Amino acid sequence: MNDLEEWAEPKEDISVATLKALVSNMRAMKDAYDAVKKLSSEAHEHFREAEQLVISAMEASGQKKFNIPGMGTLSMVNKYQVTVPKDVESKRLLFKYIRENYGPDVLDEYRSVNYQSLNSFYKQEAEVAESEGRDFDLPGVDDPTVKVETRWRADKK
Repeated sequence: MNDLEEWAEPKEDISVATLKALVSNMRAMKDAYDAVKKLSSEAHEHFREAEQLVISAMEASGQKKFNIPGMGTLSMVNKYQVTVPKDVESKRLLFKYIRENYGPDVLDEYRSVNYQSLNSFYKQEAEVAESEGRDFDLPGVDDPTVKVETRWRADKK
């Protein structure tokens, strides 16, 4: 007997009405989830638009921080991000750099690099280079782009 035949053997009697109710409920939950997910996406888009208006206004006025007493402080921060190399040659350059500077064990940790790990690694390397007074370029990785973000810290009540 194959898996499908075994699965098809009833283990208990479940009425068509019960199964219909279960499936209908599941579908309603999926529809509700999809609706909330869509609302969440739309709300996030509206938030990003509002955030961009604030960033533009703060940049235009030369502000880096803005405090609303009793509410909190908004700060402008630069977040540098690099992307994981997409082509094989760029990956080889990056992996060669890690192997030559940190050895095979560290290389193995970074062979499957997600963008957060790569950004953390890049930041570390850039800070070391800056402290040594030298320019820094991570082989196989494009220069970082700068994304302006906001950080909110609520006042303690």
